[in-house]
Amino acid sequence: MRQLTILLLLLISSICIELSATSLSSKPDNLFVFGNKKDLYIYIVVQGGNAPKDTKRRPLNLSVVLDRSGSMQGDKLKYVKQAASFLTDQLNADDRISIVTYETSVDVIQPPTKVTNKSLIKSKIAAITDAGSTNLSGGMQKGYSLVSTNFVKDNVNRVLLLSDGLANVGISDPNKLQEIARKKSREEGISISTFGVGADFDEKLMTGLSEHGSGGYYFIDSPDKLPQIFGTELKGLLSVVAQNAKLKINFPAGNLRLANVYGYPHQSNKGEISVDFKDVFANETKAILIKFGINDISSPLKIDTLLEFDDTESLKNQKQNSSITIESTSNEDQFKKAKDAEVEQNILLFETNEVIENATDDVDKQDYKEAKRKLKTSKTRLESVKRNAELERQYKVITDYEKKLENVESMGYEEKSIMQKGSRSDAYKLKKKR
Repeated sequence: MRQLTILLLLLISSICIELSATSLSSKPDNLFVFGNKKDLYIYIVVQGGNAPKDTKRRPLNLSVVLDRSGSMQGDKLKYVKQAASFLTDQLNADDRISIVTYETSVDVIQPPTKVTNKSLIKSKIAAITDAGSTNLSGGMQKGYSLVSTNFVKDNVNRVLLLSDGLANVGISDPNKLQEIARKKSREEGISISTFGVGADFDEKLMTGLSEHGSGGYYFIDSPDKLPQIFGTELKGLLSVVAQNAKLKINFPAGNLRLANVYGYPHQSNKGEISVDFKDVFANETKAILIKFGINDISSPLKIDTLLEFDDTESLKNQKQNSSITIESTSNEDQFKKAKDAEVEQNILLFETNEVIENATDDVDKQDYKEAKRKLKTSKTRLESVKRNAELERQYKVITDYEKKLENVESMGYEEKSIMQKGSRSDAYKLKKKR
């Protein structure tokens, strides 16, 4: 009877996946708690399916916000303009675009318009020149305002923010800027993707804006890569399979205590964790790892996961559920057989990824000895297991960073800054399953 029930549940699950281009899965590192096990991990994946064929895509409502401060002169501004023109060429008459430039002041060089006259839009892009300081907050807020003017829930509403320097005019506090991005995403449904160019921008700020603003972050170490990177972002925007995607995890707060959530920003309150994914692109993997401390397992523990989203093909709001029950066991063999290899690999991936981020912070503080110690410890952990492709990439990122740190004390400002931004970007891409 139990086997029949399991088969029926699997059949229902497969039917749900076929009905939607987006699927949910969740599983623990082990279905059982044995001996002195004090932690429980839950690995949750939201998987975007293939882009629908022969289906009209959702219109884009974009504001491109470009830094044109004095430091952008030369190749940076040249390639920024190429990237913005390339973006314009890929849009159609159902899409809207606005273009904002910022230095000390903020200018709207293209008010929100449907993309029917590409030549006119591109001529305005070509006329952009460099000048002044970096009023990032002013440019960002103007971009949000222009997207809001033409906001349609079923459209893809996003700001694309590019900068090569530090915010030194207007709001410069990273926490305040991130709070703006968080509110715009959660309360108004407008996301933001950020593009950092060169050695001088604040990568923590730009990453934080994209994380809390439900968008992507891109590090561009060479200006000639700008058109290609813009193309990567646009490819995703043109293949959105789910919108307004939100994940909720309910757990017994008396039995478990939340220790960490890896992968995406979250909110938690009284036994509920929520993660706002916003848009899910075709074939995109969004994954989080949750770590709980175990207070009491005298009775079975149930953890429920709910994914709610608007399916872009069916045009319907959809919900998917997943439940996990954790039990105590005195049977060691049962415990060992119930270990999940995929979850264990992702525990290693996310935890060593966090170590890379911590090590880069140590390098910023010139505590090179501590940074090297952390990297060596993580390498040892990775060397002790059979590594899958992701862990192999992680191992290479750590090894490469470790080698660069051998000469860190003799590096100049720009070389060290590019090294730091590159290592953080590599860690970010692994965390985001890119």
